[in-house]
Amino acid sequence: MATRSGLAVFLVLTLGSQSLVAATQVAQSSVAKITFTARPDRVDHIYIMVDGTNITRLTSGPDRDYTPEWAFDGKKIVFQRNIEGDGIYTMNALGSNVTRLSPTPSHDGLPAWSPDGSRIIFTRLVAPPPGPTLLPVTSIMEMRADGTEVRTIYSNGEFNMEPRYSPDGKKIAFMCGKTGFAVDI
Repeated sequence: MATRSGLAVFLVLTLGSQSLVAATQVAQSSVAKITFTARPDRVDHIYIMVDGTNITRLTSGPDRDYTPEWAFDGKKIVFQRNIEGDGIYTMNALGSNVTRLSPTPSHDGLPAWSPDGSRIIFTRLVAPPPGPTLLPVTSIMEMRADGTEVRTIYSNGEFNMEPRYSPDGKKIAFMCGKTGFAVDI
């Protein structure tokens, strides 16, 4: 997980009897804010924690919310919600103004902000796995932070996922079913 003068954190939290694995990122600000996914009621929801305390649940309802990531300015969070297919959503830092950016239905996920916060990169399911032990076909996509100007960054008919921008925003790195690639954008 890349950050700019922030800190990437992977941790395990315990809330009551639930052990929760959370991939989190500290936003750039004077206060360390961590966003993470937890499932105390068998449905994934997004939480924030400020300075290691004050855990606040940001999402609720029957839909699965996961893969949250702070914008580098700490004002917004991008995440994936499982309703009418997986879609990319944004919300303000305290959980208000939840906005779907993906079309409905869709199979978009694993979003990440560009360093300047103007764009979001993500994975789109193109074709389901052709067999029980095979990987799906996915593409690396990019859109403006308001959901417009969606474009394909990389599609090779293979399994590609978890794209992240380089710190200068000029390249992306992602996982591929065969090998990893860096692509100029």
